[in-house]
Amino acid sequence: SCECLGVQDIHVIENDNVYETKDNVTMGAADWIDLHRYNRNDVSNAELCYKTLRSCGYKIVATTLEDSDCSLHDLPLGSKLAIVFGDEEAGLTEFAINNADIRMTIPMYGFTQSFNLSVSAAITLHNLIQRLHESEIDWRLTEDELFDLRYRWIKQSVNRGDAIEKRFLQEYTPDESV
Repeated sequence: SCECLGVQDIHVIENDNVYETKDNVTMGAADWIDLHRYNRNDVSNAELCYKTLRSCGYKIVATTLEDSDCSLHDLPLGSKLAIVFGDEEAGLTEFAINNADIRMTIPMYGFTQSFNLSVSAAITLHNLIQRLHESEIDWRLTEDELFDLRYRWIKQSVNRGDAIEKRFLQEYTPDESV
């Protein structure tokens, strides 16, 4: 869902569970996103993830079932947002909720208390992406960021891309004495 909606970076906190992509489910989509894993045993992975995201200018938005600051439809889009989802059994940890900048609920209209994780992520991202496209917010990548991303994708899609790039740079580096 992230790749289909144009979300490049996914941060996964692996405290109790290991995140695994299933090739028959993702159909190669996982090849085109940047997956950042937090699975160290010597630190709080949630704290490390939050610190990393904040150092990149993100506000942390925790999805909750209650006690929220806003609904998905009212979430302010004026800054970079990192949306945090919990696992399907326990939801988010107290740390994840208490240390978020914003707590948000996803509106539901039936009797069930929550969507499953993949549905929550897809609904949230679709809503936010659609709102961004309809807004006047400058959310697009810069030309340099777009070039770097395309360059990485090209290298990734060519067999032995790193080796070809290395040989090219060795053979075609301009002679500074000319």
